[in-house]
Amino acid sequence: MFYKEFERRVITEAGFRDEKDKIAVEVSTPMYINKEPFLLITCTDDMLREFAVGHLVCEGIADPDDIIEVEVKDDRIGATINTTNKTPNEIAEIRSSGLFRMGLEDDVKVKSNVSFNAKTILRCVPLMQTEMHSLTGGVHSAAIISKDGEPLARAVDVGRHNAVDKVVGYCIINELNLSESFLLSSGRQPAGMVMKAARAGIPLVVSKAAPISSGVDAAERSGICLVCFASDERLNVYTHHDRIRV
Repeated sequence: MFYKEFERRVITEAGFRDEKDKIAVEVSTPMYINKEPFLLITCTDDMLREFAVGHLVCEGIADPDDIIEVEVKDDRIGATINTTNKTPNEIAEIRSSGLFRMGLEDDVKVKSNVSFNAKTILRCVPLMQTEMHSLTGGVHSAAIISKDGEPLARAVDVGRHNAVDKVVGYCIINELNLSESFLLSSGRQPAGMVMKAARAGIPLVVSKAAPISSGVDAAERSGICLVCFASDERLNVYTHHDRIRV
């Protein structure tokens, strides 16, 4: 269930009224890697397999080819991955969208020469508005859009980073081309969020929210075109402007 109804009292200068309100639901789901406890994730209880695959890739824990199996059972996620190319510290490290090791990101470069039509991006920005957000106001959204403007994956979650992991995971599972697509996100863009896209090979990130200085720096280094404060009328482009055709 994405939301529950709770009683609320609305107070104004004219008095008060009692009514019901829809509140987004979050759950705590444990994730195991190679049968070892790894992460307790607070998330919206859907697309958990997609989340796990996306999280492994977006956080640099595993390449898509290193993911052997991901299973969701009894409200827990179990992932089996090939760790041949990882050190024990890299597997044990738990990152978040706002915390990662210094210097680790410098080698991540997006290998894509694709460019995008500005009108296509503007037309797709409204896809960030979802029914769940309209009902609760308590979730973030993300979507992967092809260079031609076709929605490939959409997700909502209480965490902006979880929503991104879900759509990336969906595309990896279904073998969709991330290098010729762009990411729509409703959340702010610090370095941790931008680097999720970089590790997945996504060349363009479009957000309706604000950039953070670390995110602009990360986008510049990794080759990502970063667009923030996006609406259906305007795009603010902060890095690699040549990826967008006007």
